[in-house]
Amino acid sequence: MHNETLTFYPAHPSGEKTHLIETVAMPILRQNAPFDVRALCNEFAADEERFYATYVDKRFEITGIAKTVGPDIHNKPSLEISDRADGPTYALMIFPTDDHYRKVKVGDRVTVRANYLVMSNHYGTVMKYSELVSVEA
Repeated sequence: MHNETLTFYPAHPSGEKTHLIETVAMPILRQNAPFDVRALCNEFAADEERFYATYVDKRFEITGIAKTVGPDIHNKPSLEISDRADGPTYALMIFPTDDHYRKVKVGDRVTVRANYLVMSNHYGTVMKYSELVSVEA
Protein backbone atom coordinates (compact mmCIF):
# COMPACT_ATOMS: atom_id res chain seq x y z
CA MET A 1 0.00 0.00 0.00
CA HIS A 2 3.05 2.34 0.23
CA ASN A 3 4.51 4.09 -2.80
CA GLU A 4 6.19 7.45 -3.47
CA THR A 5 3.09 9.58 -4.17
CA LEU A 6 0.62 10.16 -1.35
CA THR A 7 -2.61 8.46 -2.42
CA PHE A 8 -6.04 8.31 -0.77
CA TYR A 9 -8.50 5.44 -1.16
CA PRO A 10 -10.99 5.77 -2.73
CA ALA A 11 -10.44 9.58 -2.74
CA HIS A 12 -10.02 12.31 -0.15
CA PRO A 13 -13.42 13.67 0.97
CA SER A 14 -14.45 17.17 -0.10
CA GLY A 15 -13.39 20.16 1.99
CA GLU A 16 -16.92 20.46 3.38
CA LYS A 17 -17.06 16.78 4.38
CA THR A 18 -13.55 16.94 5.85
CA HIS A 19 -14.54 19.96 7.95
CA LEU A 20 -17.54 18.02 9.30
CA ILE A 21 -15.35 15.00 10.11
CA GLU A 22 -12.83 17.16 11.96
CA THR A 23 -15.40 19.10 14.03
CA VAL A 24 -18.38 16.83 14.81
CA ALA A 25 -18.43 13.42 16.51
CA MET A 26 -19.73 10.95 13.93
CA PRO A 27 -22.04 8.06 14.92
CA ILE A 28 -20.24 5.54 17.12
CA LEU A 29 -19.48 2.18 15.53
CA ARG A 30 -20.38 -0.60 17.95
CA GLN A 31 -17.29 -2.61 18.87
CA ASN A 32 -16.39 -5.07 21.64
CA ALA A 33 -12.83 -3.78 21.96
CA PRO A 34 -10.63 -1.21 20.22
CA PHE A 35 -9.50 -2.29 16.75
CA ASP A 36 -5.84 -3.26 16.43
CA VAL A 37 -4.22 -0.71 14.14
CA ARG A 38 -2.43 -3.24 11.92
CA ALA A 39 -5.46 -5.56 11.72
CA LEU A 40 -7.56 -2.62 10.52
CA CYS A 41 -5.16 -2.01 7.61
CA ASN A 42 -5.15 -5.73 6.80
CA GLU A 43 -8.95 -5.67 6.77
CA PHE A 44 -8.85 -2.82 4.24
CA ALA A 45 -6.35 -4.70 2.05
CA ALA A 46 -8.52 -7.85 2.13
CA ASP A 47 -11.83 -6.22 1.13
CA GLU A 48 -11.96 -2.48 0.40
CA GLU A 49 -15.70 -2.36 -0.33
CA ARG A 50 -16.63 -4.08 2.93
CA PHE A 51 -14.19 -1.83 4.78
CA TYR A 52 -15.81 1.34 3.38
CA ALA A 53 -19.32 0.04 4.13
CA THR A 54 -18.31 -0.55 7.75
CA TYR A 55 -16.14 2.47 8.63
CA VAL A 56 -17.07 5.48 6.46
CA ASP A 57 -18.98 8.14 8.45
CA LYS A 58 -18.26 6.32 11.73
CA ARG A 59 -16.38 7.03 14.95
CA PHE A 60 -14.47 4.17 16.56
CA GLU A 61 -11.49 3.24 18.72
CA ILE A 62 -8.08 2.10 17.48
CA THR A 63 -5.19 0.81 19.59
CA GLY A 64 -1.50 0.56 18.79
CA ILE A 65 1.97 1.82 19.65
CA ALA A 66 2.83 5.52 19.36
CA LYS A 67 5.39 5.92 16.60
CA THR A 68 5.41 9.71 16.09
CA VAL A 69 4.02 12.35 18.42
CA GLY A 70 3.88 15.74 16.73
CA PRO A 71 2.37 17.78 13.92
CA ASP A 72 1.37 16.12 10.64
CA ILE A 73 2.27 17.40 7.16
CA HIS A 74 -0.38 20.15 7.57
CA ASN A 75 1.00 21.15 11.01
CA LYS A 76 -2.08 19.72 12.77
CA PRO A 77 -1.70 18.07 16.20
CA SER A 78 -1.22 14.40 15.41
CA LEU A 79 -0.12 10.97 16.48
CA GLU A 80 1.07 8.19 14.19
CA ILE A 81 0.55 4.66 15.47
CA SER A 82 1.90 1.28 14.46
CA ASP A 83 2.31 -2.20 15.91
CA ARG A 84 5.77 -1.20 17.22
CA ALA A 85 7.63 2.07 17.87
CA ASP A 86 9.85 1.65 14.79
CA GLY A 87 7.21 0.06 12.56
CA PRO A 88 5.32 1.37 9.55
CA THR A 89 2.54 3.89 10.15
CA TYR A 90 -0.82 2.11 10.23
CA ALA A 91 -2.89 5.10 11.43
CA LEU A 92 -2.63 8.87 11.57
CA MET A 93 -4.75 10.35 14.34
CA ILE A 94 -5.39 14.10 14.03
CA PHE A 95 -6.52 15.92 17.18
CA PRO A 96 -8.36 19.24 17.65
CA THR A 97 -5.66 20.41 20.14
CA ASP A 98 -2.14 19.37 21.10
CA ASP A 99 -3.08 18.36 24.69
CA HIS A 100 -2.06 14.76 23.98
CA TYR A 101 1.58 15.82 23.41
CA ARG A 102 2.26 15.96 27.14
CA LYS A 103 0.52 12.60 27.78
CA VAL A 104 1.99 10.33 25.07
CA LYS A 105 5.58 9.27 24.35
CA VAL A 106 6.92 7.22 21.45
CA GLY A 107 6.57 3.55 22.43
CA ASP A 108 3.43 4.00 24.57
CA ARG A 109 0.39 1.83 23.81
CA VAL A 110 -2.48 4.19 23.05
CA THR A 111 -6.16 3.84 22.44
CA VAL A 112 -7.76 6.66 20.49
CA ARG A 113 -11.41 7.31 19.55
CA ALA A 114 -11.85 9.26 16.33
CA ASN A 115 -13.83 9.85 13.15
CA TYR A 116 -12.76 7.89 10.07
CA LEU A 117 -11.58 10.19 7.24
CA VAL A 118 -9.85 8.10 4.57
CA MET A 119 -7.25 5.37 3.90
CA SER A 120 -3.83 6.39 2.63
CA ASN A 121 -0.78 4.58 1.31
CA HIS A 122 1.57 6.55 3.61
CA TYR A 123 -0.53 6.80 6.79
CA GLY A 124 -2.94 3.86 6.73
CA THR A 125 -6.20 4.77 8.45
CA VAL A 126 -6.50 8.57 8.71
CA MET A 127 -8.75 9.72 11.53
CA LYS A 128 -9.91 13.20 12.63
CA TYR A 129 -11.46 14.77 15.74
CA SER A 130 -9.42 12.32 17.81
CA GLU A 131 -9.61 11.92 21.55
CA LEU A 132 -7.12 10.00 23.68
CA VAL A 133 -8.91 7.18 25.54
CA SER A 134 -5.93 5.59 27.29
CA VAL A 135 -2.13 5.52 27.43
CA GLU A 136 0.06 2.69 28.79
CA ALA A 137 3.80 3.28 29.10
